[in-house]
Amino acid sequence: MNRSYCGKDCEKCCAENDHSCEGCKSGKAFRQGDCKIVDCVTSKGLDKCSDCQNKLSCSMIYKNDKLYGLERSGLAAKPVVESKGLGKWFTILFFISIGQLICSILDIDLVKNAFPVVGNVALGLSTVCTVAYIAVCFFLNRFSDDFKSSAISLIICEVLAVVAIFLALDNDFQLIAPIASIIVMILSIVSKCYKFSACSEVTRSSNKGLSEQWECLRKWLIYLIIGFVACLVLIFIPVLNIIAAIALLICSIAIIILAISEVVLFGMTMNHFNAIDKAAKAYKKSTEE
Repeated sequence: MNRSYCGKDCEKCCAENDHSCEGCKSGKAFRQGDCKIVDCVTSKGLDKCSDCQNKLSCSMIYKNDKLYGLERSGLAAKPVVESKGLGKWFTILFFISIGQLICSILDIDLVKNAFPVVGNVALGLSTVCTVAYIAVCFFLNRFSDDFKSSAISLIICEVLAVVAIFLALDNDFQLIAPIASIIVMILSIVSKCYKFSACSEVTRSSNKGLSEQWECLRKWLIYLIIGFVACLVLIFIPVLNIIAAIALLICSIAIIILAISEVVLFGMTMNHFNAIDKAAKAYKKSTEE
């Protein structure tokens, strides 16, 4: 029994369509024009469609009914895609991540000194992004508990940030203010780690590669924070202060790259889940008809 690249039983296909075919894996397949599935699978070095990590959101499987025999193939015959509405939530998270990246750029001292009004714009945009992110996290909690943990960490972080500002204004508590600021920074990092972990968990079942990229981003965040702490310690050692300053600059650049990578990954995740939602709706519509 020869199996095709799309996963269809070639013998059953021949019986249904009244033609003789040796199967596409033998190189003598019956086709109506060029087969995009064969081209796609072979270009990825896979044995069949079901081995692909993007099979749940593949537009060729669920949307293109012009591909020969595909509407009766094993992949299209089962509702393997479940519409969870994650596309719309990750679309919101994508735009929030863009807003947060803009805030980080506007919050640079050089930018604020050149354009004083930028500070107020950054504060307002940051507040909107934070509130929106916390709200989305509580909606996404049913998909991963880490979203809720990320939101709670961020809420505590923002409350302590306000407390730290008031402590800094009071002479009696000026020594406590730096400690509060350090706790705020730690909680901010914890919130991000939970965020990346949640995204990794949510994408694991439908796109393993994307899940691994989120997990990799979480690990790089931890490595960079460790590097920052090490640099801050070494900068007080006279012999190593120059090296530590250079390393601190490299870490700062790496943090910016990480923030850009976060935006890119949110964009990829948004497209992934939007494709799944559209595929599920198309399948549901086809079954109803």
